Amino acid sequence: MGNTIRADDAVGIIAARRINKELGRFIDVKETEEAGLNLLDLLLGYEKAVIIDSIKTLNGRPGDVYIVEERQLRQKSKPYSFHQMGIVTILEMAKKLGLDVPAEIFIYAIEIKKNDIFREGISPETEKAIPRVLSLIRHILK
Repeated sequence: MGNTIRADDAVGIIAARRINKELGRFIDVKETEEAGLNLLDLLLGYEKAVIIDSIKTLNGRPGDVYIVEERQLRQKSKPYSFHQMGIVTILEMAKKLGLDVPAEIFIYAIEIKKNDIFREGISPETEKAIPRVLSLIRHILK
């Protein structure tokens, strides 16, 4: 996930492209700049899913990698738009509708330097996190 014209926000898409080069013949790799309910179509029909996205926290260092658990994603407030629905809300809704969603979802968030500038390319600090995320993904695919 990410936005290829918002600097470090592209890190999820860049990581997905590298995974696709290495493992694309064994797994499905999808890129998206979508958010909210639009993510559901990308997840349907899979047993496992991996999501890689950027994150900007108050105390993190660019390049830090976080393994995010579902319980950490529970929304404290109700979204007022389908575009603002979090992944947990989307999956809960899909399950209630009887849709075939992944039983396991692995979420990797990479701390970024900036997400408020428009340019292509990511910072060197963010770039350094990609090999670690790829290693984590290789491990769960075994």
